[in-house]
Amino acid sequence: MAELLVGPILCRNGGFAFDTFSREGGLRRGFPYRRVEEAKYDRKVTLLGIGAPSHIARIGCETLSEFDQRCETLAGPMAAAA
Repeated sequence: MAELLVGPILCRNGGFAFDTFSREGGLRRGFPYRRVEEAKYDRKVTLLGIGAPSHIARIGCETLSEFDQRCETLAGPMAAAA
């Protein structure tokens, strides 16, 4: 089963955003929202996988260090080869 890591909401470019990571797609920077409520809603929808393939496990990370560590682990041998 494929995994999608969903990072915490961070302040970025004058707004609020979260990033995602998958082994297949790598790191994807999130869109910065003006209001934190909008970012929270989008993150929740991403975690629930509404309208997305059901074969992808979605994992929410609560801290940036947890997100970074899980990204490194998920990338595994692929990152070492790069």
